[in-house]
Amino acid sequence: MKERVFVLNVSRFDFEDKDSGRRIVGCKVQYFGQMLNGDNKKGQEVVTITTNDLTIYSKFSELPAFYDLSFAIVPTTKGAQIRLTGAEFAHKVDDAKFVKAV
Repeated sequence: MKERVFVLNVSRFDFEDKDSGRRIVGCKVQYFGQMLNGDNKKGQEVVTITTNDLTIYSKFSELPAFYDLSFAIVPTTKGAQIRLTGAEFAHKVDDAKFVKAV
């Protein structure tokens, strides 16, 4: 499945887990989710998704910008999980208009 989203930032990580000694690699993507207007939450939701596919990081050439993110639903031992499988640049944000709006 694909979804066009406004990506705010992307960070990558590569470190060794102190307890297991296992190497942990991947990237974290943060983007705007839905607008919230409930009793306990209001405003713009920010969604964070991580992936162990470090190649996804290089897909983000311009930020902030709109991207088409690809997701897959995969089975796990705890049920199903949504995984980020790809990212494709959609279009840039007009910086002048964005800054003026903020």
